[in-house]
Amino acid sequence: MRALSERMLNSGWLLHKNGDASWSFQSPLGFRTTWTPAPDTPASPPDELLREIETVEQAVHDGRISRFLGPAQRIQPPVPPEGTPAALRLAREHLARGHAVLRFRTLPDPAGDQALLDSGAWRVETLPPPWTLPKSYRTSGFTVFTCEHLLDSLPRLDRRHLFDTLKSLTPAPDGVVYFTAVQMSALPREWLKTPFEDGYQVQYGHNLCFIKPYNESMLRRELSDALPGHVSRAWIHHHELAFIWRPHA
Repeated sequence: MRALSERMLNSGWLLHKNGDASWSFQSPLGFRTTWTPAPDTPASPPDELLREIETVEQAVHDGRISRFLGPAQRIQPPVPPEGTPAALRLAREHLARGHAVLRFRTLPDPAGDQALLDSGAWRVETLPPPWTLPKSYRTSGFTVFTCEHLLDSLPRLDRRHLFDTLKSLTPAPDGVVYFTAVQMSALPREWLKTPFEDGYQVQYGHNLCFIKPYNESMLRRELSDALPGHVSRAWIHHHELAFIWRPHA
């Protein structure tokens, strides 16, 4: 199990030990399974688990994903019981009224979903990692998108793929995308010790994570360089920066 877990951690899996002889696994590509080896027999992982390990390793090798994609959720801001600040802000200002909202997140936020629905959104869905979209999503009428604390926890490779996905999703004239990130000044200093690309590596438990510090001008510049259209500040709430992208402005 040690050699297997090292392979998985090195390619961005999330591992959780449920008990003395039970494990839960989540791959960066969305595959989830639980494995309980039979007692007193050689531990032989299921074939589907081995196939997924090889698939993920190949994806990392080919540059389609990074090893940080799965662990991104480890260092996400906690989800408050009343919903995330971004969802509550959109709900409070009725910015989702009459719209279908697609939220790009690493973790679900049912309270935030409900707040958006209560404010007048007619549909709210959350897309988990790796944010691979069913073809039906491209024509399902979403016009408000949120990309919540992903840019600050994904390295350049995964951010580029995320931008490409968002650009393919916003054909409607009134389509908008909200991006949120934690301000640089709010990040723990111990997270900013080991440089990697344009951010830092962070050891979080058994997982190696990535953090990208932003201030307002850095976030505006990255979004403006990556996305056609108009980028402007939406709000600053405590330590959270929020920008809005209007593709057709």
